Amino acid sequence: MDEETAPSTVEPQPPWCEICRDFLPVGSNPDVSMFDRCLKVYQIDPKTLNENCYRCRLLNAIFHKLESALEADYPDVEFVDHGQGQSKCMWLSPGQDEVVTVRCTWIGKMKSVAGLNDDSFERTVGIVPTNQSDMPANVEAETLNSLQWSSKSEESLQFLKDMLHTRELGQGDHNLCFQNPEFPARLVQILDDESLRLYETQPGERGTYIALSHCWGPREKLPIKTTKQTISQHKACIPWDGLSAVFKDAVWLSRLLGIGYIWIDSLCIFQDDEQDWEIEITKMARYYSGSYLTIAVGNSPDGSVPFLRESDDRWQPMVYSTHDRNGRSCNYMVQEQHMEQLYTFQAENYYKTGCCLLPHRAWTLQESVLSSRVVHFTPSSLIWHCRGESACEDKHRLLGVGMSEWNAQRDLHDLFDSTGSDEEDREEASGLWKTLVWQYTQRKCTFASDRLPAIGGIAEGLALKLPGRYLAGIWEAQLPFGLCWCRESEVSQLGLGEVIAPTWAWASLPPGVRITCPLDVAYIELEPNDRPKVLETFCETSKVAPFGRVRDGHMVMEAPLFEVKITCTAPYARVPGFVKYHVSFGPEVGEFTGVVSTVREDCLRRDA
Repeated sequence: MDEETAPSTVEPQPPWCEICRDFLPVGSNPDVSMFDRCLKVYQIDPKTLNENCYRCRLLNAIFHKLESALEADYPDVEFVDHGQGQSKCMWLSPGQDEVVTVRCTWIGKMKSVAGLNDDSFERTVGIVPTNQSDMPANVEAETLNSLQWSSKSEESLQFLKDMLHTRELGQGDHNLCFQNPEFPARLVQILDDESLRLYETQPGERGTYIALSHCWGPREKLPIKTTKQTISQHKACIPWDGLSAVFKDAVWLSRLLGIGYIWIDSLCIFQDDEQDWEIEITKMARYYSGSYLTIAVGNSPDGSVPFLRESDDRWQPMVYSTHDRNGRSCNYMVQEQHMEQLYTFQAENYYKTGCCLLPHRAWTLQESVLSSRVVHFTPSSLIWHCRGESACEDKHRLLGVGMSEWNAQRDLHDLFDSTGSDEEDREEASGLWKTLVWQYTQRKCTFASDRLPAIGGIAEGLALKLPGRYLAGIWEAQLPFGLCWCRESEVSQLGLGEVIAPTWAWASLPPGVRITCPLDVAYIELEPNDRPKVLETFCETSKVAPFGRVRDGHMVMEAPLFEVKITCTAPYARVPGFVKYHVSFGPEVGEFTGVVSTVREDCLRRDA
C-alpha cells in the first residue's frame, strides 16, 4: 500500500477519536467497554459523530446516504426516538486487515397505521482503504461518488473463470466438486450455429452441463415451458425470441464457458404432464449435484430482468476522498453488501423486491445446497460456493456472515460421503434436517402444493441416513417428538385453501411460516411411562415420488392424560392465532401451579 496516499488504520500517536476510535480493531483497543469487547463492535449513535474527524465524516456520509434511500423506499415510515439513540444506531467492526464493516439500524413506525409494532431496518456497508492510483479522475472530495459495476464486466467473468479453472485442479476437497455423473433425462443443447434444441439423453450417457436456478416470477411473467403440445417443436428448435432475458443470459454464459448443455426446469420437465413432473422432481438432487456449475440468479425477480447487467444504484461501489489530520490524502472504497440472511426475518424491510428473489423462494434452497459448485449472481457481487471453499468477487467482503446456506451445502455433501458410524450419521442427518427445515419454512412458493416437493430432493438424499419412513416432512425415527414443532412467525390466514399435508405436519401451514423443530432433550427427560407412543402412521404418496406431494395421511397415538386448565387472557386480534394463555395444572403435576405464556396456534382451522 502506498504510504503517501493510502489511509492508515492506526495513527502513531493520540488523540484518538472517541467516537470512531480511528477504526482501531476492538481487540487491539485497551479502552473499549466490556459490551463492545464481547460483541467485537463499537456501538455509535449517529448524532454523536465528530465533524472534526475525517473518519466520522465518512461514517456520517454513509449513514445519511443510506437513510435517504431508506426514506425514499419507505415514505410511510417514521423513525421513532426511544431515547439514548436507540432508534438509529451504527455498529462498527474494524478488522485487522483494515476492512471495516458498518451495520446501520433504524427503528420506525408506519405513519398511516396506528398501534402497529415497531419495524426494524438494517443495512451493512464495507469500507476498504484504497490507493490514489486506484481512484477515478474528477472525484468530488468529502462525497460518496458512485462507480459502475456490472456482473457482465470482464472482471466479473474472469473471476468466475478463475474459480472454475483453479478448482478443476482437484486439490483437497475440490476433487469432490465434479465427478462426471450421468446426464439428466433432458437438456437444452447449445448447437454450433447458436441454435437451441431439447435433447433427450440416452441411459448412462455422461457429460458436462450447467444447471440454472432462477425465479419464475408471477403468473403473467412465467418463462417459456415445454408441454405436450411443444415437445416436437422444442426437439427440433427452441425459438430464441421465445426465451426470457434470464434464459438468454444463461445460454450466453454457458457458451462463453465452453459448455454445450444446460438444464432449465421449465424446458426440461414437461410442465403439463403430472407423472413426468413427479419423476423428474425426484431426480433434482442428482441433477443439481451432478452439474458442472449451477448458475443461481439472485438479482432477477423474474425472467424479464437479465442477470448480466449493471447493478442497481443501491449496490454500486462508491469512492470517498478526504484528508487526515496531517493533511495527507485518504481514499476509501465503500459498498453496501447484499446480506441474504436478512431476507429470512424482514425481507420487505431489507429490500423492497426481496420477496421475489432467490433467497426468499422455496425451490431454490435445495437447488443451492444440492449443487456441488454454484455461482450466485447477487445484487452487489458474484459469490462462489463449492465443496472446498467460498469466495467473493469482492475479496474484502466478510463472507463469515450469513453463510448458513453454504454451510448446509458443505455439511450435506460431507454427510452423503461419510464413512462414519450409522449412529453418528443419524445424529448428523437429524440435526441438519432440522436446520434446513428452519431455513426452508421461511421461504415462499407460488403454489402451496409445492410445499413438500420443493424440499423433496434433500429429503431423498437424507433418507439414506435416517431410518424409517418419511411422513410429510417428519421422519418416522423422530416420532413422537418430531411432532413438537412450533411456528415462530405470524400467518395471514387461519384457514387453509387446500389440503397439502396432515395437520400434525409442519407442511400443513402456508408457505413462508417459519418453523422451529425441537431438540430431543425434553422428550428424553420424560419418564418411560409418561412418553407418548405412536401406534400407527400412514401417508399416501405417489409411487414414483415418495418424497413429494401427500394425498392423505393419519396418525394414531397413545399417551397419558393430565388435567390442565387453559384460560385465554389476552387475544391479539391483529395477529391471527396469537394469544396469551394462563395454564394451570392438576394435582398429578405437583409443584407447578400455573404459568402464563404467549402461544401461537400451530394447527390451523380448515375452511368449511
